[in-house]
Amino acid sequence: MVWLRRLAWAGFAVLVLWALAWLAVPPLLKWQAQTRLGEALGRSVSLGEVSFKPWSLELSVTDITVGAAPGAAAPEPLLRVARLYVDADIRSLFRRAPVIEALQIDAPQLRVARTAAGRYDVDDLIAKFSPKADDSAAEPARFALYNVQVRDGQVRFDDQPVKRVHQVDAMQLALPFLSNLPAQVDVSVEPRLAFKLDGTVFDSGAQATPFAQTRTAALKLTVGEMNLAPYLAYLPQALPVRLKGGVVSADLAVQFSMAPGAAPKVVVKGGVGVRNLAIDDSAGAPLLGWRQLKLGLRDVQPLARKLEFSELKIDGAQLNVVRDAAGKINLQRLAAPGPTAPAPAAPSPAGAAWQLVIDSVALADARVLWSDASVTPPAALQLDGIALEVKQVQLPIKAAMPLTLAATLRAQADAAAAAGSFTVQGPVTDQDAVLELSVKKLSLDALAPYLAQVLVPRVAGQVS
Repeated sequence: MVWLRRLAWAGFAVLVLWALAWLAVPPLLKWQAQTRLGEALGRSVSLGEVSFKPWSLELSVTDITVGAAPGAAAPEPLLRVARLYVDADIRSLFRRAPVIEALQIDAPQLRVARTAAGRYDVDDLIAKFSPKADDSAAEPARFALYNVQVRDGQVRFDDQPVKRVHQVDAMQLALPFLSNLPAQVDVSVEPRLAFKLDGTVFDSGAQATPFAQTRTAALKLTVGEMNLAPYLAYLPQALPVRLKGGVVSADLAVQFSMAPGAAPKVVVKGGVGVRNLAIDDSAGAPLLGWRQLKLGLRDVQPLARKLEFSELKIDGAQLNVVRDAAGKINLQRLAAPGPTAPAPAAPSPAGAAWQLVIDSVALADARVLWSDASVTPPAALQLDGIALEVKQVQLPIKAAMPLTLAATLRAQADAAAAAGSFTVQGPVTDQDAVLELSVKKLSLDALAPYLAQVLVPRVAGQVS
C-alpha cells in the first residue's frame, strides 16, 4: 500500500500548489502588470479583478485601463477593456511557445487623436515598439492562438486640427486560429468581421465545415472603390513621398484549414486593385502614378512566409526621374541616409526566409520621363509605350525568368516624333542573362548632350 500513500501525498501536493497559485497569482500578477506595463508604455495602467485557475490555466482580467500620455490635453484613457480572458494550454511548456486555446476581449475602447499635421498622441508608442533594423533576420515568433473573439469593440479617432471625429462601433471579430505551430485544439469559432464605420454597417460573410475531417472556414472581405482622398491628411509628414489620390478595391477570402496531424493554415486569396494613383515627392513634384494596378493573390500565407501571386499588372504608369546639376537623382532622396554598412549578419535560421512567386509581372503603356540638368544642354527625354512582361518570378531565384521589354524614345519637347525604339527579350536570373537587343532608328541628336561629353565633333544620324 506504499504506492497508494505516495499517490495520495502527490495528489495532496498538487492540490496545495493549486491552492497557493489560485490565491497568490492574481494579486502578484496585478501588481507586476500594472508596474511593468506602466513603465513600458509610459502611461498609467490599472487592472480590476484578476482571477486565475491553475488547474485549467484560465486567466481573467476585468476593467483594464491604459491612461493617456503624461501632459496630454485630453485626459481620456488611451484604452479600456471590460474583460480579457485567456485559456492557455499546458503544451506551451513543452513547445516553449504560447499555445492559447481561447482568447476573448470584451468591449475594448481605443482612443487615438491627431494633434497636428503628421502628429499623433501615440507617436511615442509607435517609435518605441517599431521593429529595429537588425530584427529583419530574426527567426519568426512561434505561437498557436485559437478561438479569438473581440466583442463590442470601439475605435474613436479624434482629428483635432479639423475638429472631426471618426468612429468604429459594434466591432465583432472572430478568428478560428492564427498559428504557425501544429497543435490539436478544438475550434468552436467561425470567422466573422463586422463593424459600423461612421454609421455605415459592414459585415463579412463566413462559411465553415466544422465536422469534416479537414476543418475549413472562409472569411470574405470586399472593399468596393474606396476613395483615399478623405484619409490623405492622416499620413505621417515624415514620409519621403506625398500620396495625392487613388481609389482602392479588394475582393479577398481568408481561408482557415486544419488537417489532422498538420499545422493550421491561414491562406489569403482573391484580388486587389488600385486605380488613378498619384504620388508626389516631398517638394510637391510629380513622382509616380498609374491608371490601374491589379494584383491577384493565389496562395498568400503570411504566417508561413509564403507569398504566391497569379499576376501583377500595371496599366498607364508614369515615373518622373530628375537629375539635378550636382548629379543627384530624385529617387535617391527617397531613401534616408543610413549608417555605415555593418558586418555581414549571420545566415537566417532555416525556414525563416520569405518565399515569393508571381506567375506574371506586366507593365502596359508605361512612361518614364527623364530630366537631366547635369549635362549641357540639359536633357529632357522620355521612354513611352513601355511594355514589360516577366514570367515565373520567384525569390529566391531558382530558374531563369523569361523577360520581354519594348519602348520608344522621344524628346519631351516633341513627343509626337519618335527618336528611336528598342526591344529586349531573353531569360534572366540574378546571376546572368542572355538577351536579344534590337534598336531601330535611334536618333543621335536626342543623345547629343551625352555624346558631347566624350566627343568634340558634333555627331548626327540614326543608329539601328
